[in-house]
Amino acid sequence: MKAQHTAALCSTPPPSALRKAKRMEGILDVCATLQEEWGSLALDCPDLRFGAISTACVSGASNVHGRGVFAARKLHAGTVVTLYPAHALGDSSSSFAYGEIDLASTDYRVALPPSPGLRDWATDLWVDAAPSRALAPGFLGHLVNDAFPRACSSAEEDYTDAVVRYYTDARERASCLLLPFGDTPLLCLTTVRDVEQGTELLSMYGHEYWVDQRSTMRRPEGPSSPAAREAEAAWETELRLWRRRVQESYAAEIDELRDVFSSMYRMVDTVVDAEA
Repeated sequence: MKAQHTAALCSTPPPSALRKAKRMEGILDVCATLQEEWGSLALDCPDLRFGAISTACVSGASNVHGRGVFAARKLHAGTVVTLYPAHALGDSSSSFAYGEIDLASTDYRVALPPSPGLRDWATDLWVDAAPSRALAPGFLGHLVNDAFPRACSSAEEDYTDAVVRYYTDARERASCLLLPFGDTPLLCLTTVRDVEQGTELLSMYGHEYWVDQRSTMRRPEGPSSPAAREAEAAWETELRLWRRRVQESYAAEIDELRDVFSSMYRMVDTVVDAEA
């Protein structure tokens, strides 16, 4: 099945816009293939840890909310435990979907940080997942619950206090973080502490999800307070540290997948250049 373009470009898009759209479509097609054939990839690359990623965790009923993700074995800090599925991919003006997905809902939509492979042509991408889809081993990232699953009420505290409390409490409880899988357009969940078998994995969605979107609290106009900026900056520093660790620890796996995407980019560019 090919990705379906759900927002048409103008009739005669400039080459740069056409190239971006075709690359986005290619990313989604590659992601769909990976999700369907991850087991085969693990067999084809026995010296790499693709198989370990697909068996590190399982889904199950959560005491936090709905379904969650649980450690299938003891996991050490710095372990990539699962990837985030890409059922849709888009930017500010265009989107592609693979199969049925409700693009009106953004509950499972996350920004795709621009890795070196994306920075030159796509700094505004997002990926989306459909929770109703059949689960694919190794792609359970959209089911990981937040470590602070309670919306803040304006009756309880002001905006700054809510942001600071979110980062303080969630960082204390979170056992994994959502990170770019190196220089690829994939996202992975990576443990930031040792996790015992059977323990639910908890991550951090960021204060924009809980404080801004899920509460009745109104965000103040103007810049955030120093306390809120400091709390968010500490989290972002931690994200950068673990991102570098993943890049170093999983260099071989990242290189294997980067080659797949790079080959797709070259094929797309050849077609676009020929049609220009």
